[in-house]
Amino acid sequence: MPVTPAETAANFADLNTALKLRKTTEQIERLVIFTDAKAIVVDLAKLTVTLAGMVLKIGAKILSVVLDIINQFPNTPFGVVISVCLGLRIRSIQNTGRLLVPVLMPRLVAFGLGNGAIAGWANAGWSSAGLTGCSRNLAAKLRKVSG
Repeated sequence: MPVTPAETAANFADLNTALKLRKTTEQIERLVIFTDAKAIVVDLAKLTVTLAGMVLKIGAKILSVVLDIINQFPNTPFGVVISVCLGLRIRSIQNTGRLLVPVLMPRLVAFGLGNGAIAGWANAGWSSAGLTGCSRNLAAKLRKVSG
């Protein structure tokens, strides 16, 4: 089904509703990561794309969603890091590692993300009603980003 110009304009406008660069930079500075990594993430926040005559702050929007996930579920980064390390370890297997990684890495990252989120929910002692509301809010944000 084709997308109308009005829907496209609404999606573009939603992409530009990300946090202001100053606020995003402040949140990045509070993260416990290396200074070099912070500089790279700040550069990502400044990333813009011109599409159909509109300037889109795509980097800021991506970071806004990522920071929301990190704030709501603090164990998710740990789960993702562990799964990426496991994927890189699989990559080091001679001959078969290169074939397995494209198939296994996305699944490992999704598994690590899910396990980190579940651990965050368990530690927070959320009820199923709180979990449902939070997951709906997160799904709505991700739907807006994906268009």
